[in-house]
Amino acid sequence: MAKSLMDSQLNYYRQPGKIEELAKVNKQYFDALKKEGFTEDQALRIITTGGILSGAALGGGK
Repeated sequence: MAKSLMDSQLNYYRQPGKIEELAKVNKQYFDALKKEGFTEDQALRIITTGGILSGAALGGGK
């Protein structure tokens, strides 16, 4: 099941423009975190340990 989910995600991100779209969303999230008072290091840590789409990408969250 995990392999199927991973394959599905990879196929989705292989579509034209999807990686660029994801990069833009993550950059906007990073910038918003800094604007809200997180340090650059804290914002980077948040982005790299889950990011805004981690719950959605894993099938709806926790």
